[in-house]
Amino acid sequence: MGVRETRRIIGDYQLTEDDIRTSRRFDDAVLRGCFYVDVHPSDRAGLHDYDAWTPEPYDIPFRTLLPRGWDDLVVAGRCHSATRRAAGSSRVTATAMGMGQAAGTAAALAVRAGVGVRELAVDDIRSTLVSQGALLD
Repeated sequence: MGVRETRRIIGDYQLTEDDIRTSRRFDDAVLRGCFYVDVHPSDRAGLHDYDAWTPEPYDIPFRTLLPRGWDDLVVAGRCHSATRRAAGSSRVTATAMGMGQAAGTAAALAVRAGVGVRELAVDDIRSTLVSQGALLD
């Protein structure tokens, strides 16, 4: 049995279903998601509590990986800052791997520069990710 949902942080930004539905672009995007929104009911047995749908590719901002009130902590995967329905798309393995790459890259850049992760220029994170083969556009 797989665990689909776990605790999520409250981050500097919370990804929403509307962000996904509108393929909202973010200046601090560090990866893109595109998996269908798959949410199971929390109050009864069953597959979906509404029609699953597949979004166009959407941005996931770096701020969703930064827990509010914590310095120098970056998260990745199911625990990132997202509403329940947004997490129904962004919690999948391939997207979590992209979050891990972004979080690890940001941590390495921060250590190398001797600054906190929030002090990094997001453009530096993004350009490093692109040089590693990440598709951000």
